[in-house]
Amino acid sequence: ERLIKVRAQRIVVATGGFETPLVFQNNDRPGVFLGEALQRLAALYGVWPGRRALVVTNSDRGLSLARELLAAGIEVAAVADARPELQDSSDLRRLREAKVQVVTGHTVLEARGKKRVEAAVLVRLDESATPNPGSEQLVQCDVLALATGWEPATALLAHAGARLDYRRDLGAFFPSDLPPWLFAAGEVRGAQGLAAIQRDGRLAGLKAALSLGAGDQRDQALAEALEGGATEPVSIRPLLSVSHPKPKRFVCLCEDVTEKDLADAVQEGFDHIETLKRYTTVTMGPCQGKMCHLSSIGICAALTGRSLPETGTTTARPPVTPVSLG
Repeated sequence: ERLIKVRAQRIVVATGGFETPLVFQNNDRPGVFLGEALQRLAALYGVWPGRRALVVTNSDRGLSLARELLAAGIEVAAVADARPELQDSSDLRRLREAKVQVVTGHTVLEARGKKRVEAAVLVRLDESATPNPGSEQLVQCDVLALATGWEPATALLAHAGARLDYRRDLGAFFPSDLPPWLFAAGEVRGAQGLAAIQRDGRLAGLKAALSLGAGDQRDQALAEALEGGATEPVSIRPLLSVSHPKPKRFVCLCEDVTEKDLADAVQEGFDHIETLKRYTTVTMGPCQGKMCHLSSIGICAALTGRSLPETGTTTARPPVTPVSLG
């Protein structure tokens, strides 16, 4: 609860990122969790939020989540992976050894249950990530574990004047054109995997020091070697929203803004992401858009026929972390 002012010649931002939920029918039901929330509950507090989990994912994060849930003693009913094909990995092999069904090219269409999740409907996706009618299958579960979205925490970098560019391979906006005194490192810059994140952090530190005149030729050579190092391939199928004939798909859980609310606003002329934000209050709740920023951009793009880069992002303003009000 204090304000500390630090005047530095160089700043390295390594803020990582956060998971974001998928927009689907009845996605506000108790029992729908972000994957990292489940990992914290199970690993840090020994809390089991349910007995039988359905993991929904679009990347290797979901396979790792399913393996950790199994290790915590939670039954995994199935893993629904939006990717049509999966690369071989230790997590995938362990899940198959444990007889966990891994369904590729599928995602969750809707959650079932009046007071909490009692089951979920999976659906096959076509090449354009549209649900294929007639391919629905019901899975009994009391927990829906979502590892379907991730967004870098770029607000501090945006405050400093960095531009945010959409990366299709990672399905999110990442910083570019940083001022010469500012450096980014780790997941906030797009590094994937612990080894890559550590390497990127070391690189950012070296660059910051070298720009101040510190270090020697060996440090310069090391920085060049780190920057030219091989990067691990990333397998992600970006997925923000799953269409459904019924309208109960929440984009902003804080403000109760549904996908239908966004569609109505666009039809009324509020088709720019900044005016859409103000008219519907999407991203303006207590989490300040951390749960709905990326999905609101994706839905706005789909409704207006624009690409995500053309739609752009909303403006990040300080403070990044809200201050307490007495």
